[in-house]
Amino acid sequence: MWGTQAEAVFDDFGGGVYDQVGDGINVIAGNPRYMAPERLQGIRCRSSVLYSFVVAYYVLRTGTLPFAEVPGRMSDLIAVRLKNRLDLSRLPRAERLVLQKALSTDPDKRHESCMELVQDLQRAIRWRWWQFWG
Repeated sequence: MWGTQAEAVFDDFGGGVYDQVGDGINVIAGNPRYMAPERLQGIRCRSSVLYSFVVAYYVLRTGTLPFAEVPGRMSDLIAVRLKNRLDLSRLPRAERLVLQKALSTDPDKRHESCMELVQDLQRAIRWRWWQFWG
């Protein structure tokens, strides 16, 4: 578990729907709609949880998942999710740029922490409001 007393943990189960991907021995438990692409391949890293959090953030902001296509069948869903085709068009451009980084297929290109993500979002929102007054 990544959590300590000093940090909050958001796991990649998402939305209260749980699916298992695997052969019964090597099982990945979670919701593929929220899981980072590397989690679908059995790899876990610190930024996998951040990725899941950002998917949930996008759903809260827009009411939809941030992916171009979300098929109904589990096998199709996993295949599409591994491609990680994003559709962030429902958000303002500055906010989209922050989420594109957070939802990168390369975990090393994501934010280092939730604090860094929040700071980037705050800057994006301030920038957006600045445009209204400018």
